[in-house]
Amino acid sequence: MALSKITTESITNDVAINTSGAITTTGAFTSKGIDDNADANAVTIDSSERLHVGTESLTSKLNVVGDGNTTGVSIKSGGNGSVHPFQVTWATGAEGAMLKVDDNGNTHVGIGNLVIGTSGKGIDFSAETNSASGSASAVLDDYEEGTFTAAFTNFSGSATFSNAVYTKIGQMVFFTLHITGKSNTSDGDQMTVSGFPFAVLGEHPASVGMNDNEFGHAMVNTAEYLYFYNLTGGPFTYDMFPHTSGYARIQGAYRIA
Repeated sequence: MALSKITTESITNDVAINTSGAITTTGAFTSKGIDDNADANAVTIDSSERLHVGTESLTSKLNVVGDGNTTGVSIKSGGNGSVHPFQVTWATGAEGAMLKVDDNGNTHVGIGNLVIGTSGKGIDFSAETNSASGSASAVLDDYEEGTFTAAFTNFSGSATFSNAVYTKIGQMVFFTLHITGKSNTSDGDQMTVSGFPFAVLGEHPASVGMNDNEFGHAMVNTAEYLYFYNLTGGPFTYDMFPHTSGYARIQGAYRIA
């Protein structure tokens, strides 16, 4: 039976349509929950039960793509302060357990890490109004923790290096190093430590605690060496550093080249 027109006067009860074929309308479709005024295909549900808005080329369960002139997705909450406009969870987790954005605009990462996938990108603080006039960048683009292999140079004896660790924040490297157990040698070369993890920009002093009354100061230079100096500014040599019981506790920081 063909129907040319159905009106509210024609139907007084619910209508069920059972068909294995397609139902097509060439005009606008309006119901209590849907008002469709599109003039082209806007939403597709494919055979894998994926919902596509604007495209069918992606493979996620929900795919939304703008046309270059419109925003892809906008989410707005009710704004009552007790709900989250956006939240993500896994199959058995609580709502928002992985990621959520609250009504104050704060992003909460529940599990996992925030991964920066492109070198040179990071967290941008350029909205801060108290930046100095000489500010060149407000992007925190690197953080790293690790160890490095420190060693004496031009030294014929042995020594124990421990706690050689560093933390790199942006362009600054902070390091710690302990030296003990130097063997008894008569080496007269300047006490020098190599093995720093990153190239050095300029010269930077290091803080050193040592049980020796001839030691003056230490400096990391652009060759990535830590040089030791005596009280008068001359070289602090290996034979000045007490053997066996001698120790040096070193902390410092430098900017990378």
